Amino acid sequence: MNLVIIKNGRAELVRENGSFVNNITTNALSGQLNTKGDLIVITKVDGRVDLHRANGSLIRNIATNARDARFNGNDIAVTRNDGKTDIRRENGSLIRTI
Repeated sequence: MNLVIIKNGRAELVRENGSFVNNITTNALSGQLNTKGDLIVITKVDGRVDLHRANGSLIRNIATNARDARFNGNDIAVTRNDGKTDIRRENGSLIRTI
């Protein structure tokens, strides 16, 4: 199983033993792998949330004006700067706001 670490603003994919796999993106604030380990959700410093493949390629932008994003089963929970939480599908469509 791989891990996402943030080092000097770069999101990197590493193995459990710490060996480097690949760079995902720059200007990252946080990142998380899904349970399958094939998708990564990255929250960037500018508040953008991006969905990447495990090889680092960008799939799509999920949201903007975000503080954090985490996988919630197959969906993505995006905490916005105003404190509300959006539940979104992997394609970025809004399911509901909490």
